[in-house]
Amino acid sequence: MKDFDVETPRLGALYRCKVRQNTSAEEDYTSVFLGHARLYVFADKWGIEALKTLSLHKLHKTLLTFTLYAARRSDVVELVRYTYAHTPDLAHEMDDLRSLVIHYIACEVTSLVHSLEFASLVEQGGSFARDLVQMMMKRIE
Repeated sequence: MKDFDVETPRLGALYRCKVRQNTSAEEDYTSVFLGHARLYVFADKWGIEALKTLSLHKLHKTLLTFTLYAARRSDVVELVRYTYAHTPDLAHEMDDLRSLVIHYIACEVTSLVHSLEFASLVEQGGSFARDLVQMMMKRIE
């Protein structure tokens, strides 16, 4: 009789889907952040809702466990740049990736404000600066 082991593949998938926290300032997470963001943009383009949800979930989990060392602020800035360059600026709502990223930025703004790259991004204005101001206003109301 043939044995069909369903537990091993499931456990393997579970292990591969775990998020690994960064442990030092030398760990560049730019490619991790951009990997999730690129997958979201791809899924959005082709209307693959389950993949959009998965990529947002994985990015959210990664940001929750990410230690924002001063040397890693540029990783987050690159995520913002990519997100705002590759997602639509919607009239009456916010794209889900933008929403996740801007919430993270609002939570970490006291650290990011010390970054020259972040200051440059804010100085450029545009939809990111607008969204950041709106999110900050929600936090102080």
